[in-house]
Amino acid sequence: MEEKHPNIELIEFSKNFGKEIATTAGIHNCQGDCCVIIDADMQYPIEKLPEFLDKWEQGNEVVVGIRDKKKTNNIIEILGSSLFYAISSKISSVYIQKGALDYRLIDRKVINEFKN
Repeated sequence: MEEKHPNIELIEFSKNFGKEIATTAGIHNCQGDCCVIIDADMQYPIEKLPEFLDKWEQGNEVVVGIRDKKKTNNIIEILGSSLFYAISSKISSVYIQKGALDYRLIDRKVINEFKN
């Protein structure tokens, strides 16, 4: 991908340090006006990126992908998800929308705050 898109930089690690470390390294090395975070397995639709860019150009500093409502009959999954959102809304001042994904776009202002 680097060869086809010279503005994309590959960051390689000596071993797998996990998703959080990789995401943090990507944000710290970002040099553009915004940063897009998406899983390497491409399980989230890259086709949504133009929508993210539209929202960003409208002035949003963070654009978060939301999972399409999936239907599940797994009671453990339903209860676990409901419990997570209930607890997070009680202990945090940050609202997490149901179905929020790690797929997101972050503005330079937010990146700079993250790096400080």
